[in-house]
Amino acid sequence: MRKWYFSLLFFLLFAFFASPVSAAIPEPTPFVRVHIVNPQLTPVQMEDVCRADCKGNACIKSLCTPDRANLNFGVKQNTSGYSTKGVRISKRNSNGQNSTVVGITPQPAGTHIQGCRGSFAGSCYVWPNWNTGKRAVTFVVKNTDTSNPTNTPTPPLSTPTPYLEIKVVNPQLTPVRMKSICSSRCNNNNCDNSFCDSNKDAKIFAKSPTKNGFDRYGARISKKNSADKNMVIVEVEASNSNQGKLDKCGSDVSGFCYTWSNWNTGKREITFKVGLSSVTPTLTITPTGTPTPTVTMTPGPSSTPTPSLTAGPSPTTTPSTTPAPDAARFRFKIKLADLPIAVDHINAEDVLIEVLDGPTLVQAVNRALTRGGDYYISGDMMLNIPVSKTYTISVKVKTTTRQTFANVNLIQGELRDCSGVTLDNNCGELVGVTNADRALYSGDSDGFNNESGSYNKIDSADLQVLITYYNQTASTDASRAVDFNMDGQIDINDFEILAKNYGLQGI
Repeated sequence: MRKWYFSLLFFLLFAFFASPVSAAIPEPTPFVRVHIVNPQLTPVQMEDVCRADCKGNACIKSLCTPDRANLNFGVKQNTSGYSTKGVRISKRNSNGQNSTVVGITPQPAGTHIQGCRGSFAGSCYVWPNWNTGKRAVTFVVKNTDTSNPTNTPTPPLSTPTPYLEIKVVNPQLTPVRMKSICSSRCNNNNCDNSFCDSNKDAKIFAKSPTKNGFDRYGARISKKNSADKNMVIVEVEASNSNQGKLDKCGSDVSGFCYTWSNWNTGKREITFKVGLSSVTPTLTITPTGTPTPTVTMTPGPSSTPTPSLTAGPSPTTTPSTTPAPDAARFRFKIKLADLPIAVDHINAEDVLIEVLDGPTLVQAVNRALTRGGDYYISGDMMLNIPVSKTYTISVKVKTTTRQTFANVNLIQGELRDCSGVTLDNNCGELVGVTNADRALYSGDSDGFNNESGSYNKIDSADLQVLITYYNQTASTDASRAVDFNMDGQIDINDFEILAKNYGLQGI
């Protein structure tokens, strides 16, 4: 059993080896946590970050700190005459370049004031005056002092307004321009388009307007790319996939649609992985007896299957091969105990899923995870199992311990969906994924290197790596290994995670 004094021990070790830092602000004290990133999610240092007190669009600033991309600061009292309070970031980054806010993710939703009209310029995000607890906001900023604009789509500023981010790539993750990308709405398999753009590989749309007779809203891409070549869907990765569905787009629209039910606020993301096909692909939807149908995609003979990425330096990990025609399909959900709600996606290269038959590795797969409520949900994966039977599934994120789930029944040519609200016995030990002892715990800096000597456990070796990169931005592979809460900064929050989980070992 872990003792309470481990936390004290590591705090003393930290104080000895690392630079002095301010103590974490206690939760009961009102405070704001701020992150500023660019559209590629790299932290951006601003000229200054301040507290803001506003009445309408007129604001005053205080408690300013220069050259920061991440900051916590206390909010101790309500300023007389001001009805809202929060955070203000400057118009310029720390290099003196003008920046524009292109996206905001708040927790909880508040009010964005572009320009902070009044006594100073900048961009503010504020909430009605509160007296306890935490508020958090992530600003996505774009440098406007550049002559080389990118193709990065610009999201709407108000996260509570429903909007959709669509991307199209090939199996090697290179963007693919399609003849059209649209915001769509569907009823059964009959769909129409609301907003469309042509010759794009990525686009952000507002959710299609609500219309009687339509109960699902989402994205549609054409069947042809911008070069007028027929395409086939190889794989789909989507947020909130437990509410998502791949549609035929019916007789009203030609193309491929992915839509969600019960979507009234916030953001949805969808990545279509497509390949060339010499014939028109067929798309069949087979009911499974649950509200969410199983989707079977049959590509033409020249379509390219999805390759799996190399799983890292581990010499015992074998990347996935070409999916066989009778490959089993599988998806699952997992809890990551130490990640904040703001982390809604984990890249495929940072996740390793292994299929084991006893001690024998059958296949290793890299697959992205997307937050769905309290869990992270995988996209569908194709598994080349030799026979239909029960297998063991192990899951590890680069910065977490590993979890292993036995007795998962995989059947060739069929989908085993272990991502829903209720799981049956065919999911084996994944049925117990709701238990705290089956979560993935952060604090392991060894990634997928199972010969490190510290692999799959949280110990003094991880502490030494954390001390090495403390108070730095997570900008390299080595420093990202100890960014345990994935916020782009190595700080006291990562240390607290390691101290809390010290001594844990995965299975």
